[in-house]
Amino acid sequence: MTILPRTRAQWRTGGLYALAALALLFIPGAAAAAQAGGQHLGERLQIWWAIPFAGILLSIALFPLFAPHWWHRNFPVVSLFWALLFAVPFII
Repeated sequence: MTILPRTRAQWRTGGLYALAALALLFIPGAAAAAQAGGQHLGERLQIWWAIPFAGILLSIALFPLFAPHWWHRNFPVVSLFWALLFAVPFII
């Protein structure tokens, strides 16, 4: 048996199989959650919970245009800021 380097198409096919297997893992959980009933998370959250999502999208879209040097050095900090802005109140 010889070990040959994989071609780009073989890597792509393997990645698709892995993605399909991962998607199949989530199907039973989604079905169980749908049957459980109760109030959906979207019904309980207020509109201001969308602010971190909109903020990270605007940051990704606008900072590279208006402050590219600063953005490339500080994008992890900006991402962490928006993640914490969402996570801290959600966890508490």
